[in-house]
Amino acid sequence: MEYALRSGNTASQPNTCRRLCRLAAAGWLAYYTPDETPEYFDTIVQSWDTANKESELADYSVCTTWGVKGKKSYLLHVLRKRMAYPDLKRAVIAQAEAWKARTILIEDKASGIQLVQELRGTVSGIKGIKCEGDKIMRMLAQTPEIENGHVLLPKQAPWLPDYVQELTTFPKGKYDDQVDSTAQALKWITVEGREPGIITYYKQLIAKQRGLTMDEVENQLRAGRTAL
Repeated sequence: MEYALRSGNTASQPNTCRRLCRLAAAGWLAYYTPDETPEYFDTIVQSWDTANKESELADYSVCTTWGVKGKKSYLLHVLRKRMAYPDLKRAVIAQAEAWKARTILIEDKASGIQLVQELRGTVSGIKGIKCEGDKIMRMLAQTPEIENGHVLLPKQAPWLPDYVQELTTFPKGKYDDQVDSTAQALKWITVEGREPGIITYYKQLIAKQRGLTMDEVENQLRAGRTAL
């Protein structure tokens, strides 16, 4: 969302910008090619940062889609668009279906409150997220994940230049909606979203014993046809 220098923690702003810019300048942003994409992911997470209203000067609504594999989070897609509420609601449903998202994070404020209330009964995996602290500190808390190579971006995507530009100019850039979505996603993934290694092991064991792909095992688990 558009950023105004109103945060009480202004001392952290230059430090945050320098740290993110340094990641890009030093080539520390990690990328992946289609051939390096995992055959399957432990989970698919979508993170929504929604705008308050639609107008020429209104903020964008953003959905970042992440594939989680072990300690690594792969950015799969970014949807960034100005939308009125009915279009936003349809977009949440469409993105969840398109990427088979298991978890959909929606910031529990403004239009997000209504989205969570209306979609929780019809779209599985909806989670309302109450953000803590200011957005600068939320993003700063996730930079170790980027520095350690745990966050991977596609080498090519039509939305990638705008995404990297916003990420590496935060908090001095005009917009920060993609940054907000990213920080929300990475926090949830690091705290709650990673599958325990023992669960992954048993899924792989089932796949090997039954001659299934991991996606087929996941589908059977969801349908209740297989138990760990």
